[in-house]
Amino acid sequence: MTTNRSPISSPRWRFILWVLTP
Repeated sequence: MTTNRSPISSPRWRFILWVLTP
């Protein structure tokens, strides 16, 4: 990953993680 911003920063990822995590 050479991108400056991490993919986790995306709100979608945060939402997915929030849903996946109990």
